[in-house]
Amino acid sequence: MNIETRLFGGFETRAEEVNGYTFLHGRAVPYNVPEYIGTFNEVHLPGSFAKTIREAAAALPLLLFHDSKQFPVGRIDKWEDTETGLDGVWKLDSGENAQRAAKLAADGMLTGMSIGFKPIKNRSIKRVEKFDPRLGAEYVDTIFRSESKLVEVSLTPTPAFDDARVTLVRSFENTRATRKLEAWSEIVENLRQTR
Repeated sequence: MNIETRLFGGFETRAEEVNGYTFLHGRAVPYNVPEYIGTFNEVHLPGSFAKTIREAAAALPLLLFHDSKQFPVGRIDKWEDTETGLDGVWKLDSGENAQRAAKLAADGMLTGMSIGFKPIKNRSIKRVEKFDPRLGAEYVDTIFRSESKLVEVSLTPTPAFDDARVTLVRSFENTRATRKLEAWSEIVENLRQTR
């Protein structure tokens, strides 16, 4: 780890350079969006994961490709359960796999998010007249999930829902250090202008 020291008009600041990514933001699952999963369409309703995120929020891992045989690459830090979807901020591990996945996400190559869950309650099922899964989404029933138990969230290149995506990958420490340096630079520039 490199330590940088800056001297601005008599004020000294130290910024620790942090190598790697610390947090990943994204949408784990969109709500009210049908997804064809082979033999039926599935729709997650707003609030369907509320109980899980309330009861087991800190224990939910971030995995790669739903592979529960490998170590998690992160854990949930914060949930935001809205009418349009379940969004989260994940604290990333500093290990090689997590950092490689974060870099791929930041570079736009691994931006899909997918959930592992257990269905608990369905609000309703919309039945079709002519059921034939070989013909596609219009010929299968639709299940509306009103409660499900979230087990994990994964990074994947091919999410089931197009809107389930990584929205930001960042390093909290770098962001904080950069803001401090920018603030000190502005103070120094203001002091120079008043002389």
